[in-house]
Amino acid sequence: GYLGRILKLSPDQSLDLEGMVLGAGCNAVLENLCFCLTEPGNAVLLPTPYYAAFEFDLGARAGLNIVAVNTMEFNGTNFTADG
Repeated sequence: GYLGRILKLSPDQSLDLEGMVLGAGCNAVLENLCFCLTEPGNAVLLPTPYYAAFEFDLGARAGLNIVAVNTMEFNGTNFTADG
């Protein structure tokens, strides 16, 4: 079908359309996923840097504790507009 062509699936690959869930943006998808898989008071690991609204949506709205996980080691390099 249409999605198979867009995703360039080979003839032996298929999509389970009954199990597919779509959302309007990463924030909405992540929030809905957390509402389904967690309970208020649970923690969620978020790799840094992350979109600041995740803290509100997952903390205040879903009642989760945010645990920031550093994914890049700070090397002391400062970047400026001059390069």
